[in-house]
Amino acid sequence: MLNWSKNLYYGEQAKKKATRIRWRVEHRRPQYEVYLITLAQNPENQLEIIGANQMLQKTVYRRCPEIIGIACGYGEALELVRQLAEATYKMQKNGDIRRYLGRQQEDESCM
Repeated sequence: MLNWSKNLYYGEQAKKKATRIRWRVEHRRPQYEVYLITLAQNPENQLEIIGANQMLQKTVYRRCPEIIGIACGYGEALELVRQLAEATYKMQKNGDIRRYLGRQQEDESCM
């Protein structure tokens, strides 16, 4: 079972087919031009953009960190990361996206 963020971010095109994309990723079905934005496994990095088809491999599927975004196309994935970085800077005045995402989840759990 994959670890999906409670505050999942979607690209413009991915928002239209979000349910289908999530189902296909969960059930390890091939998808073309779909990218997942995850927290990086390396603590020195913040985010990773991986192709959804990498989830077809058992080891990648099992080791996948928390998925925080879905995009259709690499350009849309880059735009989503840019938007996250911009929102992080506006709220915290720094580029610590991991901490920004952690605070958002804490705020939701308090409500």
